[in-house]
Amino acid sequence: MAIVSPFRGDRNKRTHDKYSWLPPSKRSPAVVIRPFRPRTGASGRQKQQPFDRPVADSLLDGSFLNTVAEVRLAPISVERRRLTTCRSAYLSIADRVPVPLENQRISDMSLFNVGFVIFPELTQLDFTGPLQVLARLPQSATYIVAKSEAPVPSDCGLTVLPTHTFATCPPLDLICIPGGSSGVVGAMCDRDTIQFVRRQAGTAKYVTSVCTGAFVLGVAGLLKGRRATTHWAFTELLPLVGATHEKARVVKDGNVITAGGVTSGIDFGLRVVAEIAGETVAQAIQLGIEYDPDPPFGSGHPDRASDSVKAAVFPRYEKARTAFRDGITRSSTR
Repeated sequence: MAIVSPFRGDRNKRTHDKYSWLPPSKRSPAVVIRPFRPRTGASGRQKQQPFDRPVADSLLDGSFLNTVAEVRLAPISVERRRLTTCRSAYLSIADRVPVPLENQRISDMSLFNVGFVIFPELTQLDFTGPLQVLARLPQSATYIVAKSEAPVPSDCGLTVLPTHTFATCPPLDLICIPGGSSGVVGAMCDRDTIQFVRRQAGTAKYVTSVCTGAFVLGVAGLLKGRRATTHWAFTELLPLVGATHEKARVVKDGNVITAGGVTSGIDFGLRVVAEIAGETVAQAIQLGIEYDPDPPFGSGHPDRASDSVKAAVFPRYEKARTAFRDGITRSSTR
């Protein structure tokens, strides 16, 4: 998208009188994207101060971070839009309105809120895989939500710092629950976690999970009568939370989307982006992260793994399945 600015003179003098001599064909809006440079005012608080040099970078490769985007309108006078902060992304957006409405307030274009619920001993790739994709969704804000502000350890030694707690998280448009083993059992049995998931799911456009995170949705009562999937080693347990297993890498039933084990979270993320923003945007993100799987072995699913590999792996999940059954039973008695 080519981004140009037809404006002349002082950027703050955008009045009807100044541009009233322009013919209608010259009054089209333009988007100017400028890199962000904080400036400290007399109060000590930072103010958003853009550079003077316009920058026309793609929004699809993540280069929109640390930028200020403004939609300028001429000849209609427009108040400076409120800057919405999403981590290091600052966007100021206004919509062009018909001339009869030029004196009315122009509403802000809201961001699409994406939230990941994290908990101790989660499987980090269940979380970071779709995070890497959905964080690039245009006009979105990402929230990493936990029960408290304390760092959250994953099951591989990586620790994650939440951005919000259950108490401070705003309403989410998409809520995603990653999976894990002992971590999911703990989350299923934690009343605060289940109540938060249930409350957010009540207003979310998309209720989603990756891997065994499906059982957190299930315990919250969100999979009853739904088709769903999870990690292959736990699919037999889905009926315990009212779901019917569908053999697929990503399953969508209404506004509920569940993904299979671990790496399928990336596929899930791309599917969601395609539905929200279109396939072109999703394909651009896929190219940007160079998601072009070519595994060295064909043993990524029991249907393709050799008997010897299955014999080595299957016993490892017996204890985990027992823990999941017990966790589901305990949560149902609360």
